[in-house]
Amino acid sequence: MREQCPDCGKWSNDLPHHLASTCKERVKVRTPIKRTGISKTAKPHTNSWYRKQVIEHFMKPWRGQPCAICGISSRTAGHHIVGRRRCPSLIIEPRNIVVLCVQCHMFSNEMAAHSKNSFAVVRFVQWLMENRKKQYDWVKANENIERKIRWKQEWEELQ
Repeated sequence: MREQCPDCGKWSNDLPHHLASTCKERVKVRTPIKRTGISKTAKPHTNSWYRKQVIEHFMKPWRGQPCAICGISSRTAGHHIVGRRRCPSLIIEPRNIVVLCVQCHMFSNEMAAHSKNSFAVVRFVQWLMENRKKQYDWVKANENIERKIRWKQEWEELQ
């Protein structure tokens, strides 16, 4: 049944108008906000705000350091060997970090920490086992440790 929107005057026939995409004003109201990762607009002095501050402070020293694989110093950052989602307790552990350039981190099909090519990821792990044996062994031994990080306390210790 076709109905005319009293707000915009457009017609819709398949859904009640408040669900149809014909009225721009109503679409804006019902569009969900996509939340991914750390909120960029975290309210000050909340747990997510402290988390963001601690992680940014922790990761900053690795920016600009030479890539552990190829030696390039431009566009480098710290890479978590054990992912942040897999083991959140190692998120601010220096032994879980290896410095990589953008190419070695994601985009190389030869060897990359994150790649759509699974062989590149396997080669990265092999490189890590051969060239960073102590670091690899420590990470493997501690990757299942569960500990709650108190972000406010961590932030206060950095100050």
